[in-house]
Amino acid sequence: MIMVVIFGTVLIVTCINKPKQKLSEYGKVESNISLRPELTFNEMCQKIITLHAKPIIKTSIGIDVPRLATKIIIKKSDKIILSGAEIFNKYEKEKYSAELTVREVVSEMIELFDGNDMKEYFEHTFEDLFNYIRTKTEGDVSSCFKKLLPIVFPEDCLTISVMKTFTQALFAAAVEYLLPFRRKHQYHDGYTGWNIEVIIESQEINIKHTKGETSYEENGFNFEWYLIYKIDRINKRIISLDLQIDNVQFNNYPNDLREDFIICIDKINAESHLKELN
Repeated sequence: MIMVVIFGTVLIVTCINKPKQKLSEYGKVESNISLRPELTFNEMCQKIITLHAKPIIKTSIGIDVPRLATKIIIKKSDKIILSGAEIFNKYEKEKYSAELTVREVVSEMIELFDGNDMKEYFEHTFEDLFNYIRTKTEGDVSSCFKKLLPIVFPEDCLTISVMKTFTQALFAAAVEYLLPFRRKHQYHDGYTGWNIEVIIESQEINIKHTKGETSYEENGFNFEWYLIYKIDRINKRIISLDLQIDNVQFNNYPNDLREDFIICIDKINAESHLKELN
C-alpha cells in the first residue's frame, strides 16, 4: 500500500549521527548517476547476489561499516537491542568516538550472530590493531578495521554475511535500478536520511535499508524507499530481496507530474515485491 500525503508545509528532518568529517564522503554512492546503465529488477538482484558472494578482502566492509555504524539498529522480538546512534552518543566526547563506536557495534553483532568466542577474539584483535587508541596517537579507523576483517572473520560467518549488505556496492545496484524513475522525477538525498534496521528472526535475518529522498524542485516532494534483504541463518545467503517506495509527500508538485509519479512507483512496487532467490 502506498501512502500519499498532500500538505502545505514540509518538515525537513536532518539527523547528524556522527561528526561531519566522518561522513562527508559517503554521498559518493550517487555520483555520476546519469552515466550508469539501467537495470531490470532481476538484473539488480543478480548483481547484488554476485557482489554479496565476493570474499571479504574484495568488499568495502572496512570502509562502509565504520561510516554506517551509527545508523544501525538491531531488533529482536520487536524490541531494539542495539542502537548505533545511542552507542555513539555514549562516546561522543571521546577523541576516538568513531573507533569506540565501531568496536561496540560490531562486538555486539558478533555475539548475536556468531557467539561469544568470536566476540572475544574480535575484541582482542581490535586492541592489538587499534593500538593508536592506547598510545593516544593518530590512526585511521577504516584502514585498521579493514586489516582486522580477514584475521577475525571466516568467510562463511553470519556477521560477515550481514555486514556485506551494508556495503556501498550492493546499495548502488538498487540506486541504478531506480535510475529511470529518478530521471523523470529528479531527487537527491534528504528528508529522513539513511538508516539500517536488522531484524533477528528464528530462521532468517532481515536487513531493511530506509532511504529518504527530496525533489530538486523546491517543495516538490519527499518520499522514502526500502531495500530489504532476507538472509538464511543456516547457509548465510540472501534468499529474497524486496524494494518498495512509500511515504510519498507532495507539496507544490504539479498535478500531472504527481499522477505520473504515482504510476511510476506503483509499477516499481508491483515488480519489485519479495523476489525469491535460489
